[in-house]
Amino acid sequence: MYSSKRLAFFRDIGLIGWLSLMACITFGTSAIATPSTSATYTVTLESVWSAETHPDDFPPNPHFSPLIGATHNSDVVFWQPGQLASLGIKNVAELGSTFQIRAEINSAIEAGTALDLIEGGGIPLSPGAVSTSFEIHPSHPLVSVVTMIAPSPDWFVGVHDLSLIKYGRWAEQIVFTIFPYDAGTDSGTTYNSPNSVTNPPVPIFLIEGPPFLVDNRVPPLGTLTFRRTDLICDITLSQSTYVDGETITIDSWRLVNLNPAPIQLEIGIWLETPGLPPSSIVDSVITVAAQSEENMGPLEVETVAAESPRGTYSVGCRALNPITKQLHYEDIEPFEVQ
Repeated sequence: MYSSKRLAFFRDIGLIGWLSLMACITFGTSAIATPSTSATYTVTLESVWSAETHPDDFPPNPHFSPLIGATHNSDVVFWQPGQLASLGIKNVAELGSTFQIRAEINSAIEAGTALDLIEGGGIPLSPGAVSTSFEIHPSHPLVSVVTMIAPSPDWFVGVHDLSLIKYGRWAEQIVFTIFPYDAGTDSGTTYNSPNSVTNPPVPIFLIEGPPFLVDNRVPPLGTLTFRRTDLICDITLSQSTYVDGETITIDSWRLVNLNPAPIQLEIGIWLETPGLPPSSIVDSVITVAAQSEENMGPLEVETVAAESPRGTYSVGCRALNPITKQLHYEDIEPFEVQ
């Protein structure tokens, strides 16, 4: 554990609280719209931790334990600064052991507060990188992941309660810079300190001093990148409000296939007009190349006329499996006609 065990972790709570607020603004879910389908992501831990980035007392065998975490909702918290570490987090931070945290996650899955276990390999020698994939659902849009900084007394990196929803849709990519945390369970002060149980334990806190301190700051140890790796069909309109004589235009219509193989999709684009049934703009089956992104816009929808209804309209884009009709992706963009 970082040396002083001072009450400065309350300052960390303030910092983390501010970061959490910004995460809600940047990555948080919309109160109005949420995705209607699941998504597939790849999480990549990329470590830059080395003797060059953190020269103080750097160990000869720097590595990270296997990644472990879960997708969950806001009814469960697996770890956060200012909170006492669970036995599962303690064992990850001190031993790199995932057995207990896996049991805690499985208990949350049984309770309905978590949905899927996230497991990956470790990094046997840092710097390095490791990736693993997982599925996430709108009912459980948060992600928490941890891995031990090894060797160390009880230090770890990770993310907690990170929403992968951005502006009402699944984010294409989120890059999270990682810094070292102390689990508050061992009082060791160096990477290879002998066991020194902290009794009583103290809450988890961000490490702000040696051996990570360099020139009065703690450089990041790397990044955790969450990248969507399935299908995207989204649209952007030329403007948010239209008046008589202006043409409603889909400025950008993107089809993205992040899979390693081509895929056949049934694509539908439609217009919803106040008081009228939806009208089809595009209804076709197409093949999208592997690992490709195509912009099919611009696409003119219709021109606003004097007799056009006033109020809130929307244009939607939907990608389906043409055989099973499974919904892969849906994007709906509202706009006003005045």
